[in-house]
Amino acid sequence: MPSSKNYCFLLFLLGLTLASCNRQAAPPANPRIAIVAFDDQSTAREAWLGQVLSQTLLMRIRGATLVSDSEGWRSLGVGRFISGHYRKEPKGTRIHAQINDAQSSATLAQYDEVVGESDLLAATGRIAQRLTGTAPEAVSGSQQDWIAFAKIDKTVEALAEFQKAHPTFTPAFVPLAEALLRSGKKAELAALVLPSDADPLTKAQIRVLKADSGAERLAGLKELVALRPGDVRLLADLGTLAAQAGDWALAAAQYRELSRLEPMQLNWWNSLGYAEANQLKLTEAVAALNEYRRLAPNEPNAVDSLGEVHYMNRSFKEAVKFFDEQAQRFPTFQNGVGLRKAALASYFAGDLKGADQRFGQWVKLVLANAAPSAQGFQQAMWLARTGRAKEGLALLAQEEAGSSGERKWMANLHLAMMRFGLEGTRPSPQQWQDWGRELTTPNLRNEVSVFALLVQPGASKERIAKAIPQPQLAQLRNELMGALDQLAIEPKPSKPKLFPLPNAIDTPIDALLPRSRLAVLP
Repeated sequence: MPSSKNYCFLLFLLGLTLASCNRQAAPPANPRIAIVAFDDQSTAREAWLGQVLSQTLLMRIRGATLVSDSEGWRSLGVGRFISGHYRKEPKGTRIHAQINDAQSSATLAQYDEVVGESDLLAATGRIAQRLTGTAPEAVSGSQQDWIAFAKIDKTVEALAEFQKAHPTFTPAFVPLAEALLRSGKKAELAALVLPSDADPLTKAQIRVLKADSGAERLAGLKELVALRPGDVRLLADLGTLAAQAGDWALAAAQYRELSRLEPMQLNWWNSLGYAEANQLKLTEAVAALNEYRRLAPNEPNAVDSLGEVHYMNRSFKEAVKFFDEQAQRFPTFQNGVGLRKAALASYFAGDLKGADQRFGQWVKLVLANAAPSAQGFQQAMWLARTGRAKEGLALLAQEEAGSSGERKWMANLHLAMMRFGLEGTRPSPQQWQDWGRELTTPNLRNEVSVFALLVQPGASKERIAKAIPQPQLAQLRNELMGALDQLAIEPKPSKPKLFPLPNAIDTPIDALLPRSRLAVLP
């Protein structure tokens, strides 16, 4: 028999144990749920039945996400997932479902029942109740509507015909709207009218799909996120759209929530860092990026991002430290871009000698085997970026005077680009003809084409789209259109801003934009 002291201690432990049995179980650390589409084990292969079960169960469980397989729930980073199967038996359909912990795969609860066809919708309510322990949400539409909807092909024509025959069945509206949007049938999409008693979630989804502007889509996504909190895909969409609109506070709120829901997802911490930095919240930005770095200590982009947010907040000396570290530890990252960024940050920190030294190191690392004219163009751009535009133009003029053949015309092209970018001077018609005749290297002819699309009379987005229709060149097309927008804005030296950090190498587009990217010391 234990001593009285130990006996009292055991009674104390027993009291704690009994008390814990009476308390409600703690909620899961990650409450998000994915539903894996139900598997058909019937010999008849009645896929429509699985669609009814999966889709109505999705409506029963607030905030759940439907995925097609195990990769779907893994990529979403959910805490739990529901899976199930069904098969026909003499007395009805046997439905088996279970909910598992995503991390351990342990089964938390199961459901198994044979139901008649008229009891399918009620059965999904019982599944939701059994597996989640919460009251199921209501389901829109009758069972007959659901079965009819599940049996049709999900083409635009079939969905439109079904919607006309079932005008009050709201679950059909979102798939129809998505199909119309994919098919480019904007007029039909705009004419789509929901029933007046449609649920708020469907209304918000249709509003997003019908949005004609970024502002309308942003408003619709905010509604959707409020209705489906914890939906990673919606949060990510809203964060991206808010960042594009320059609403950095809204973007930061989404990325903050995403990093809480998926703390191992590096992209959320990186995006949160930039959203905070764009609000000039350097402390918060650094905290987010330090978490990124902690999770991925050998990731060069984490160090690069820390340098960029310091640069954005004009903490130039600290930016130099991070860019130098990145260049030393990861010299091949993005073609040695760390050296170029360190050089520009050094210039803004007031260290012109250190800036030139770092830029020279980058030239040796990246352009050692490049043609002298290519090196001259990069050097001239560097001088223009650092307040020495006249020296840059003189360097190209010297290259032109001291060379011949295509090399001479290459220097002439780069000189014309920089004169336009710095002074707004347009080439003469004769110069365009000479470049077309003298420059035969494909890359140089491409540079002439870019130059022409942006600065010749009649430059427009329509002209750019017509000249570059290929889907694989979408990034270049968008970059050219963005540059055209910048060229249309009259530079305002009274509103100084930082010169954007450079890409790994300067391009013709960079040469055309210095006047609208003023390098002004703080």
